[in-house]
Amino acid sequence: MMLINYTRNSLVVETAATMCDSKLPKGTSPTPQDGCSLAPKLIPHIFRIPNEIIGFIFLLNATSRKGKMDDPQRMTMATSQVCQRWRNIALSYPELWSCIMNFKKDLIPLLIELLKRSDPVPIDVGKDDQVTLRMGDGRKILEILTASIQRICTFNVEMPGGWKSDLESLANMFIQHPAPHLEFLGLDIYGNLGELLLQACVPTLRRLHLIDCDIHKISSMISKLRLFATLTELSIKDIINISISTWVLILLQTPSLRWLSILDSITPTGEIQGQCNKAPLPKLSMLSLVRRFDDCVSLIDHIVAPPVCSLRLECTLVPVGRELDPVLDIAEQWTSQGSLCNVTAHRLCVMTIVRNTLIVGNPNRFSALSTWGTCEAASVRSKCHIDGMSMLSFHFIWESPEEVTSCSHRLFSPFHPIFSVTESLILWVGDDMFSFHENSLAIEEILPSFYNLRVLHVMEESVVFIIFLLYNPELQEGSLNILLPSLKTIYFMDPKFGENDACFNTLLSVIQQWRHIHFPIQNINIVYDEGEDPHLHLSQRQQDVLTEHGVHIKLSSLTMSEEFRFMLDYTSEW
Repeated sequence: MMLINYTRNSLVVETAATMCDSKLPKGTSPTPQDGCSLAPKLIPHIFRIPNEIIGFIFLLNATSRKGKMDDPQRMTMATSQVCQRWRNIALSYPELWSCIMNFKKDLIPLLIELLKRSDPVPIDVGKDDQVTLRMGDGRKILEILTASIQRICTFNVEMPGGWKSDLESLANMFIQHPAPHLEFLGLDIYGNLGELLLQACVPTLRRLHLIDCDIHKISSMISKLRLFATLTELSIKDIINISISTWVLILLQTPSLRWLSILDSITPTGEIQGQCNKAPLPKLSMLSLVRRFDDCVSLIDHIVAPPVCSLRLECTLVPVGRELDPVLDIAEQWTSQGSLCNVTAHRLCVMTIVRNTLIVGNPNRFSALSTWGTCEAASVRSKCHIDGMSMLSFHFIWESPEEVTSCSHRLFSPFHPIFSVTESLILWVGDDMFSFHENSLAIEEILPSFYNLRVLHVMEESVVFIIFLLYNPELQEGSLNILLPSLKTIYFMDPKFGENDACFNTLLSVIQQWRHIHFPIQNINIVYDEGEDPHLHLSQRQQDVLTEHGVHIKLSSLTMSEEFRFMLDYTSEW
């Protein structure tokens, strides 16, 4: 229900209300709902709606982000100025004003007024996106927020420049004034946060994100850091001078941690890691690590997590040979869990070998861990992670393609239990990789494991390879040797069939053969770069031929399965 259409007649409504009020018998006091009931023909029905319902509609308008509601602040301001009754209703709902504050764009006087109108309800500073507080206005915003610090639930800010005075203002804000309702603290600021973390009174803090901060002295005060005890989410990025032993000390203080992301924040020290204690994290559901291979593996070895805790690794300087054994053991232990057949079903699986990079795993949506967004809320929002679903993902980078070749088969093998329940697969193997027989052999040996696969996504460099694998001239009706027997839909990215009749004819042979033995492929989706001629990838004649064989054809530069689109967006960074 929207009030946009009512605002045009608002003056008529209030004028009529005034007229009706003047006709009431002496001593009669109208109620907000039926103040004009003596003259119903003069009063629109909206005037009879209770104030509580109108206030709720205002709140819906302020929180909507769809259609014409894309500027909730402007909508709320305009609504509150329609008439005296609507203004009184709006001002009586502090939640209305708290949800339209924009700390990125609003001028200081407006923020002061909105803070006043929203009192005493909780407020969020940077709930969805980090707020940048620059020198000048940023310091003023800190000053006006200090008076409302007891109401702050989310404080997620970036303070560029690294000014010492800004850091002092921020530290004083949380040290001198308790923040009893603060649940999420996110700070991207260059400077030493030791004192702030040590002395801040934040008893309900659950989520802590730190970027580019200096906390290397934290090990000397770790036993005094009370705020870590309540954390359920800890995300650290680009922080130097934290060794494995320091991380263990930190994690020993976080028994309730559910979500842990450590991105480029492990410092190799050459210490004998085996002498460190191990940190038990019994509630951990997701561990995301980005760093050198040896550093990540060493930290994993010092964390005791539940057997089906999800793990995402993005590692550089990956070794070859037996030095890979630790991650192979991790994969085998994870996939050996009997319950995984249920939690991994209907999931996406990714197998990628491009240049010096190999990616394999079962994320619901594949993304680069090096981008900020590994917090639980952002991950669930982007559908990268589904709560309650276990995930294992390896993204490894070697020095050369030859090193990838020597490791591909070994890294794919432990994932066989996932392959058997996977229904959607992204397959991307670069042209240069096919020159290595070991890579082709690894793919050929693994694909038969995907006997429940229903949707296959094929990148342009893999199109010819996969079509020739699917074609088996010796297949007969009733044969059990068909590859991918459950396959119904294929997505081809930039296949260029219009320029390659030989490749298309092989695809047609596959369609005809599979239909003959009662395993028909039902859908072929051609996805191409926006602006390209679609007939370059599948000519009209080719479309007609496939349609005659019962295949539904779809060509689009935009429409594809969600996980495939995300994978393509991600690869543009390489």
